[in-house]
Amino acid sequence: GDADIPDDTAVLVVATGERDHFPAELDKVRDYLRKGGSVLFLLEPRQDGPLVEFVRGLGVRVGDDVILDQQVRLFQGPSIGTDAVVAKYGDHPSVKALTERSLLSVARSVSPPVDGSTGLFRLQPLAYTSVTSWAETDVDRVFDQGEAALGDDDILQLRH
Repeated sequence: GDADIPDDTAVLVVATGERDHFPAELDKVRDYLRKGGSVLFLLEPRQDGPLVEFVRGLGVRVGDDVILDQQVRLFQGPSIGTDAVVAKYGDHPSVKALTERSLLSVARSVSPPVDGSTGLFRLQPLAYTSVTSWAETDVDRVFDQGEAALGDDDILQLRH
């Protein structure tokens, strides 16, 4: 709608969805951030280019990738999938109480700027994937063919 985001909003969650965000919607998010608001962005691979560019404009490095993770399941051996295991959490009240591992399903990589600068906004990582995960840049192969390549010779079928 045309309404602004209320000033007393504790946190705004902006996620990719069925359609791209409109410029006017992102302008409202920018205004809310400039007033000191907190926003949680949830970005999926191959979705919502305008939102991804908006987040990049805030100084966040957003990969054109999908996080894959290798897991070993009892009686099945190792398998690869798009459920990334979070083993470590950031220093933020929203995740302070989390002690168990979490799964992020179909996520893309995000990280602070290389030089450490954050411009006008404070960027705070909330979760880190495990050492068995990686950011796969051949996103179309993952989603269209259900496979990923480890090196030149190893082709891995993704679990369903």
